[in-house]
Amino acid sequence: SIQGVGTFAAVSVGGPLIDNVLAEVDPKTGKALREVSRIDGYSSVYGLAGAPMQAYAFDAGGDIILIRTDTAEVKEVVHSTDITWWGAGVRTFL
Repeated sequence: SIQGVGTFAAVSVGGPLIDNVLAEVDPKTGKALREVSRIDGYSSVYGLAGAPMQAYAFDAGGDIILIRTDTAEVKEVVHSTDITWWGAGVRTFL
């Protein structure tokens, strides 16, 4: 959750080999409220971190992806960090 912004999750729509989607979710029920952006080209996003108007997605292939939550723009920040991301350790509320 990003305090004052919302709660987000990277979800796979259509199966495990399909690209991930950044979705805003209801923190009480886990129900998807809206699709924020498709994360095309990435099917293994296992970690998220965020700040107002942006989310960082961490892919198992070692990539770090910036997603603007206001415009849905997706931009690769770092390609192939040689780290296999299986989560992200961040504060619950930013």
